[in-house]
Amino acid sequence: MSLMWILRFTNEILSALPKSVGNPPTRKDKLEMNTYIYNADIYCEPCGNKIKRNLDAEGLAPLHLADEFYWDSGDYPKGPYDASESDTPDHCGSCGVFLENPLTSDGYDYIMENQNSEWDEFYVIER
Repeated sequence: MSLMWILRFTNEILSALPKSVGNPPTRKDKLEMNTYIYNADIYCEPCGNKIKRNLDAEGLAPLHLADEFYWDSGDYPKGPYDASESDTPDHCGSCGVFLENPLTSDGYDYIMENQNSEWDEFYVIER
């Protein structure tokens, strides 16, 4: 068997599994919150767009805006990206809104130790 065949077969099996297999349930099937990364923090889409508009107005937009490899997230927000897996629930660095990100197993341990009704509802935690 070739490695390519094995990879293709494995991907077919994994794609046929229900999304909930191996993943704890969440209130939504698909996480819809988009995020931006800027200055070592994470931002909701509205705040990320506001930061971009402010930097654009100051003439600080990167020269090659369409290609994120040409500039650093410390200089200009990168994104939007789908919310990414984390060891804790993420919140916007500007407005504080909960970003509804997926969690690692350490993240689930964290929310079990730190009660928050918004997290409990989203991650379907019954206490």
